[in-house]
Amino acid sequence: MSQIDQFKAFRRLGRRRWKEVHLNRALTFVVIVFVGVFLVITFQQIHSAYLVVKTQDRLLKLDELSKVATTLSAFFIAATFAITGQKYRQEASLNRKLEGNEFLVSVILGRLTDYRLKLSRKVDPYGSRADASKSYLESVEHQLLDPYGKDDILIKSFLNHLEYMCLAIHEGIIDEAMVRESQENMLFLYWKWFYPYILEMRSKYYPEAWILIDYMMFRWRRAAAKAVVREYAEQMKHKQLENTSKPDIV
Repeated sequence: MSQIDQFKAFRRLGRRRWKEVHLNRALTFVVIVFVGVFLVITFQQIHSAYLVVKTQDRLLKLDELSKVATTLSAFFIAATFAITGQKYRQEASLNRKLEGNEFLVSVILGRLTDYRLKLSRKVDPYGSRADASKSYLESVEHQLLDPYGKDDILIKSFLNHLEYMCLAIHEGIIDEAMVRESQENMLFLYWKWFYPYILEMRSKYYPEAWILIDYMMFRWRRAAAKAVVREYAEQMKHKQLENTSKPDIV
């Protein structure tokens, strides 16, 4: 996937998220405004009715007011149901997040820990191990990692679970602030380490493979994520120049 297509995918995801958030806010605002207008009109009509001096005229005025009040009451009931429905959706969303956070801790993070242990002697995004390669390209070159053989399923499963976590964040199933506080550094370092592999898979198989990981990294660490993209592009450019400068062996 080219960088232009990548940013188009980010914009699509961002627009979807923006619509969901602002539609909920707009609905709440409309309901509040409607209830306020209803109360203002009702009090104005009652006040004007009691300003009428003659009793008969006052009764006619109050009769008209009762008709208006009946009509407005119907709208008020509808607004009440809308507010109640909004509160129900908020409670349902909260319960969903609580269940999602339990799912994150018990399933996703547990699986990620297992995969990280299996990759620990081959993958070193933290740069803390002497017996592990410091980059994906080095690990493949030194045959520490076999991305197209025995390690193929392991790598894809690991990245898939990172993608599941990002998808759950984007859909509001798990709390973004909690995940960002606890997993941001891990997610960024592994995304950076496997970035060349991710691009290979996108160019060969599926252009938007693991795109939500990219999306979260550009949301959380835009400057650092852009630096990773530029750094890898420069490495590939330098490598191509080296290959073209080598004399052909006859």
